[in-house]
Amino acid sequence: MQGVINIKAENFIITDFNNIFTANDHKGKTIEIKNRYCSSFIVTLSGSIRFTYANGNIVADSNHPVFIPEGLTYKNECLEDAKSLVFNFHTLKKQEEPLVLSSVFHVFATEKYKEIEKALLSNTPENKMVILYELYSLAAKLFSTQQKPSAGNATVNKAIEYICLNYGISSLSVSQVAQECFVSEIYLRKLFSEKLNTTPFSYITNIRMTRARNLIQEKIPIKEVAVLVGYNDIYQFSRAYKKHFGYPPSATV
Repeated sequence: MQGVINIKAENFIITDFNNIFTANDHKGKTIEIKNRYCSSFIVTLSGSIRFTYANGNIVADSNHPVFIPEGLTYKNECLEDAKSLVFNFHTLKKQEEPLVLSSVFHVFATEKYKEIEKALLSNTPENKMVILYELYSLAAKLFSTQQKPSAGNATVNKAIEYICLNYGISSLSVSQVAQECFVSEIYLRKLFSEKLNTTPFSYITNIRMTRARNLIQEKIPIKEVAVLVGYNDIYQFSRAYKKHFGYPPSATV
């Protein structure tokens, strides 16, 4: 079950900055975390990660940043090769649950990351204030929309998770995803259009193509890559890849 944004601005006070880093996780990677040492904003630029804790789970992807609270015990499972910006800090009031936050432009989050990085390198007396300013600036965007629990959001999240776990199955279809979510295909398409500005089929294709490019860059044979991302016919895969990226798999660098 996805968390809901319920942190009021006056209750969110950052007391200390910890660190920042870029996380590159591969599909299937799982980490068990006990009593997390700090709070974090995790802005996932690509791919998806599931965080499972005692009361449920949340999924972070390119449209859903998350807040992970200090002290949380959870399992971090990468559903699809993911790249994330991680901002670690401490807060005055401890939150009990992780939260799904408002979508933020990746350019904006990356800019905040770079400004903090520059402040750390400058080693001036003002750098702590600069860092806190950039963190609060990011927080303001992430907490900007008070989202309410929505059956539609839950359905989209379930569909995304199912796609990320099963995109390698050649028979995966929009109909199958809709059945898994207990909704009609028409309703699923409507939700994807409203929430993600795309279609379920395009989302499946994007996941497959992104994964395929990563595998090709790792020097996996193209014929093997095609099968791994759900294409039994290498020629069909090559056509889909060229249509998606504008160049054939063999031209990937």
